[in-house]
Formats: sequence, C-alpha cells, structure tokens
Amino acid sequence: MTELELRQVVVETAKKYLGYREEDGSHKEIIDIYNNHKPLKRGYRVKYTDAWCATFVSSVAILCGLTEIMPTECGCGNMILEYEKIGCWEEADDFVPQIGDILMYDWDDRGNGDNRGNPKHVGIVCQVSHELLKVIEGNKGNQVDYRKVPINGKYIRGYGVPAYGKAVKEMIDSRRDLVKGEKSQLNKKPLWQGIVTASSLNVRIWAGVEYQTCSFSPLKRGSHLWVCDSIKGSNQTRWYYICYGEKYGFVHSDYVKSA
Repeated sequence: MTELELRQVVVETAKKYLGYREEDGSHKEIIDIYNNHKPLKRGYRVKYTDAWCATFVSSVAILCGLTEIMPTECGCGNMILEYEKIGCWEEADDFVPQIGDILMYDWDDRGNGDNRGNPKHVGIVCQVSHELLKVIEGNKGNQVDYRKVPINGKYIRGYGVPAYGKAVKEMIDSRRDLVKGEKSQLNKKPLWQGIVTASSLNVRIWAGVEYQTCSFSPLKRGSHLWVCDSIKGSNQTRWYYICYGEKYGFVHSDYVKSA
C-alpha cells in the first residue's frame, strides 16, 4: 500500500457515513465507535447531544486503525494539542493540504494574518483542487456532509497532518517480518509440474498482486515450473509457491495447469 492509497482509505471510510444525522439518530453509531475505543481520551464519554465533529474524525481514525498517527479527541482544542504532541500540527493558514489531512476551523477568524484563535470545528480533507478544498465533516448542520473551502481562506485555523508515510513504512516492515516467518514454513520440494497458461504470468515475492515481481518475472505461456506449495493471498485467492530453475516465487493459481 502506498501513502496515497492509505490517505484514500481514510477518505473512503469517512464517506461511508455521509448523511448520518441527529434527526434519525444514525449519528449515534459514530459516537458509539468513539466511546467504545479504549483508552477513552480524558475519560470522557461523548453524549449523543454533544457536538460531535471531532468525534467523527476520531471515529474514522479508529475504524482505520490509525490512532497512533491520528490521535483521538472529542474536542477541537484538545485535538490540536494531541497533534502538537506528535509533531504533526501545521499552523500556517496558507498550507496546502493533501487528502486525509485534518482541517480545523475558527469561525471568529477576521481574515487578517495567521489565525491563532480557538478552534470551533474540524473535518477531513477529501479533495484538493487548484483553489478549493472539499472537506467531509461530522456535525455539519447536525449531519455528516461536505463543505468547500478556498485554500488559505478565511476561518482556517490550521491542519493536523498525520504521518501517513511513517504508517505505510511500519505496515511494510511488519508485513515483511510476517512473510519471512511464513516463508520458513513453506515446502520447497516439488509436488507436481505445471505449465503457464497465461500469455505472460507475473511471479511475485509473496502471494498477492500488491507485492513486487521477482527478478525472473514474467513467465511466458508454455513455461514449465514446479509447484511446491499453495497458500491463500491477501484477497483469499489461491496462489502457488513455485520453483523455476533454482528460483522461487508466487503465481496466481488460475494461470497454471498440470503439465
């Protein structure tokens, strides 16, 4: 997964709650996600009648498993403090964010110089164009909805900028360690001989299209190989652990048949 893909995961998770509102009580699901997360910041359980913009942002972080880089809080001012603690707060109003960044508002901003006022509202940037930001917000008119804001516009208090790159690196490192452990358990003795049926078949370093290809990839149609083992990939499809010459890799099972 790339940093941009992880940012998109956050945005898409937030979008799933578009239209959740106080009027029909559907916003309670968002508040429950926050309240059920432990440890509960400051020990405060958000009430269904409380303002819930920061709670919405925090709940998205919880659902995405990103609370280490997107600290949870139910209050805007305290959320800024949490981002400052981890070195991920951007004070400059004219900062150009990326999708997945957190935009804080101050409705008392007079539009003169950098705003240092008390934050009143918060949302997640979901689209950045030449002049405008599209932001998804909880508790906008008592529901989850979009807002368009000019870049460097009035009312911008600043930005929380989660360290998505760091999170991706940690995911990759963790997955690499897992792969090393699982590879040591794979059978390397040939079980049966197979033949490639695809015109060009990628051989990857692990079972899944998200992994990079091996140095001897791709294999052409008609190539013979040895199947040594099989496992399920990240999307639950079957992959073969193959030996080609003296090299090993993974190919999707749909493109290999018995020779």
